[in-house]
Amino acid sequence: MNDKLDWLNKQHLLHKTESKDGLKEIVNLLKASVKETFGERLKSTKDNYRLEDEYLSNVIMTIKDRIRNIKEIPKLCEYFFVNPNYSSQESRSLRKIISNEILKSTSDLILKKLSDLKDDESEFQIDNIKSIIQNIILQTGYKQREVLMSLRYIITGIKVGAGVAETMKTIGKETCLKRINKVLESLDD
Repeated sequence: MNDKLDWLNKQHLLHKTESKDGLKEIVNLLKASVKETFGERLKSTKDNYRLEDEYLSNVIMTIKDRIRNIKEIPKLCEYFFVNPNYSSQESRSLRKIISNEILKSTSDLILKKLSDLKDDESEFQIDNIKSIIQNIILQTGYKQREVLMSLRYIITGIKVGAGVAETMKTIGKETCLKRINKVLESLDD
């Protein structure tokens, strides 16, 4: 019975995202859920833009095919709202399957390539990000899975989620660069 309700709820959410008013309704529900889950953590940082309607709309559109309930977004996809918790059990488990060499090399290359993009976000588009990722795969000779898992670890800290390029586009270039630098600092320790 729960599976059927989840499926119906997902279909309802997908339908709502097709109209401007429906998406606005979902944004308002998500905003309340994010405030409830992360309220103080967002107020105390300059990350409160993550409560803006446009950002929340982008989050919803990025993950709409993967969710069944708006209230599960803050827990399942907290990396959209707060920095990844690299010390969590899930993050440590993911980190164990990524070699230091691949993580460092991928981090260094993605940092350089993203830094080379214009700061106005005009070049920070999904197709460009995918092209950069493909270029890193070709340049290093690493398997696609190795590079994507490294990037997923850097950007989200967890094993599953929306597409890596889509997630990077949604959270923005500045946040990506900060997370890459944080991982690189941890590798230098």
